[in-house]
Amino acid sequence: MRKHPKDLERNSLYPCSSGSDPSNTQTGTHDAWPCPGAGQGGSSRRGFLLGAGAVAVGAGALAVGAAVSGCERKPKGPGAGRDKDEMAAEMARARAERAREPGREPGREPGREPGREPGREPELGSARDRPVESPPRPPYEVPSSVAGRGVIFGAEHKGMKGKDDLPAREPVEKMLDHLMAELTGKSKPEEAWSVLFRPDDVVALKPNTLGRDPCSPSPALVALLVERLRAVGVKPGNIYIFDRPHFDGTKLLAALKAGSASKDGPMSGVRVGLMDEFGYDPREVKISNGQTEKLSNVIHRATAILNVPVWKDHGLAGVTGALKNIGFGMMKVARAFHPNACTPAICDFYALPMVRPKIRLTVADVHRVIIQGGPRGDGRPEHNLWLDRLYVTRDPVALDRLHWQELDRLRKGKALPLLMKRGKDGGKDGTPIHVLQGASMGLGEGELGKIKLTMKTLA
Repeated sequence: MRKHPKDLERNSLYPCSSGSDPSNTQTGTHDAWPCPGAGQGGSSRRGFLLGAGAVAVGAGALAVGAAVSGCERKPKGPGAGRDKDEMAAEMARARAERAREPGREPGREPGREPGREPGREPELGSARDRPVESPPRPPYEVPSSVAGRGVIFGAEHKGMKGKDDLPAREPVEKMLDHLMAELTGKSKPEEAWSVLFRPDDVVALKPNTLGRDPCSPSPALVALLVERLRAVGVKPGNIYIFDRPHFDGTKLLAALKAGSASKDGPMSGVRVGLMDEFGYDPREVKISNGQTEKLSNVIHRATAILNVPVWKDHGLAGVTGALKNIGFGMMKVARAFHPNACTPAICDFYALPMVRPKIRLTVADVHRVIIQGGPRGDGRPEHNLWLDRLYVTRDPVALDRLHWQELDRLRKGKALPLLMKRGKDGGKDGTPIHVLQGASMGLGEGELGKIKLTMKTLA
């Protein structure tokens, strides 16, 4: 198995051009470290490493590389064959193109915010042409006393449903605190959360809101998660809550935005928004099938990730749960990665070295579940069911395998085919094979007989 040389720089995690211009990331051949087990079939892969050829590039070099991509270099200075009118017209076109960039405000220069001195680090989303890294600090190791591989804790509360067809705070709080005590062995909420999160953490809280209001994490749960993070000392400005464009228009986003904008309260100052608003790191990462994509600045900036999935079926991936919420929930454009039941993309992105080590906790909001018509749902009440549950774990594969089993049980009761039996035209689309891939890559426990679920009914 090939390993990273110790002297490779951080940028070796990203593919680079093999052409003469090292700043050009848009053309050329991308090299990558091979997946262990390559050549032995996808099911034998247990992980992968990215990168080869460290390239030290700055924001300016990236911008130049993008500008000259696919073009011959032109001579500079007098005699370049370009008159003043031509150059003036080109400069005007460039200014017009920059003005049309998403998120750019009139008169704002790249990498510079109003009132911010040169040289100071900009806020996410204000400088989209420069890499964003996590603050330097020692890697955090979760104590061995915290339940890990194959262990899931669940709670059910039949009084969970409150006003506006949403979970009420009191039962959600009771369930969450009970589950965290079980997971960490600490009875007090602040002590339990301090086992997994530190005061100086930058936390990326990632809900799955593609199911919109019928199947998204509840405002009560997300607000409680923020309160628990703040109770252990995490600063509100270091908590990011983000999702893809479908986050817009949901009750969850409206509630979080209102709380964030308030002058006081637990949500005050928390950074809430669409992923596009925070921008994307310009460096593309590469997965095992050769595809590349950019990741959210939030993921690069974070030191800890709090995964907040829901349970629902998916017409291509089979299930949408812990693995897919992170694997497909942080890239700029996910459309190209859906063929072959979204495999290997879901687990490859989840396992990235700038992603997986940061995932401290998964809290699944299963107050409702979509058993057919996912990921958005088909609007039929018999396919969108209340389950009144929460689950916590540090094993995404075990949770998704339990999710898969429960969806099959519910689907069978509605005379719907089992998930592995619905591949279109005998193919894989619509089947949860990415969960099996996650197990083969060592991301968690995939055998039902080895998964330990502790379930508690609280009311």
